[in-house]
Amino acid sequence: DGLMRNGRAPLKSLGSSGTAKFLEGGIKAGLNWAINGNHSFTLNAGYEERAPLAYNSFIAPRIKNDFVRDLKTERIIGGDLTYNFNTPWVMGRLTGYYTRFQNQVEMDAFYNDSEARFTYLSMNGIEKEHWGIEAAATFKLTSELSLTAIGTWSEAKYTNNPDAVLTYESENESNLDRVYAKGMRANGTPLSAYSLALDYNVKGWFFNLTGNYYDRVYIDFSSYRRLGSVLDKNGAGVDANGNPVLHVPGQEKLDGGFMLDASIGKYIRLRNGKSISLNLSLTNILNNTDLRTGGFEQNRDDNYKDGDARVYKFSKNSKYFYAFPFNAFLNIGYRF
Repeated sequence: DGLMRNGRAPLKSLGSSGTAKFLEGGIKAGLNWAINGNHSFTLNAGYEERAPLAYNSFIAPRIKNDFVRDLKTERIIGGDLTYNFNTPWVMGRLTGYYTRFQNQVEMDAFYNDSEARFTYLSMNGIEKEHWGIEAAATFKLTSELSLTAIGTWSEAKYTNNPDAVLTYESENESNLDRVYAKGMRANGTPLSAYSLALDYNVKGWFFNLTGNYYDRVYIDFSSYRRLGSVLDKNGAGVDANGNPVLHVPGQEKLDGGFMLDASIGKYIRLRNGKSISLNLSLTNILNNTDLRTGGFEQNRDDNYKDGDARVYKFSKNSKYFYAFPFNAFLNIGYRF
């Protein structure tokens, strides 16, 4: 219920918006097959219909109350298969999973240099696929020393070119378009990660040394730079038959990197059930601050010029996030 009339959209900001109704629900099922006490398989599958988030349901939520066109419930279909094993010297699991998302809605808001005004870009009908393999195993080297290996290799990408609406801070102005996002990867997490850890426990002391390697980290792609209208403006080629072909920019993949962590602790029992716990954690011991953990493309194209010269090539100047430097944490706990 909008409590303020916005001057940019006076007829579509004050009061209640329209109503969008959705029927949500889902079903999950699982099957477990125990071959014996040490080996088993688990199969899970699920289907869910979920209403879109309120913020993503409006084409310009801070200005007016128009809904995204053809708004539907999000559909999620997925499953996973896990093999569990437990022997006297090693225990662990191996999992394969697949999830498909349909009818998703995403919103992006930014200042548009080309238009010199604030812009909302809404994508709907988005389809994605997430799938991969995860494995973990702990080896009992001695009664006090163990080795744990963990790894994952995954894919998480867009599988279609969703419809888009480009909206400006005025009451009725909006443009229909298409975002060429097919093949773009999800951002914010490494699609490949591997970890090897040593744990040593003796007489209330515990030590841990962990090495982690991250790879296949993709930065967040700019939906604006992949709009059909922007690609047309930046020039399109032709195929062998003379048909126009859009040059969709690729997505930047960051270099992989290694980080080393460690911890040491002591558990001290006192009288009357009281205890003291000490823990010193060391992260990024090698101080690898060159490791880029993510980033994003700027919502700007390269079509800015000063006379005949281009002022700045934004497509080559993305923003990046870097790993934190070496850190140490000391925790002291007293139980009484």
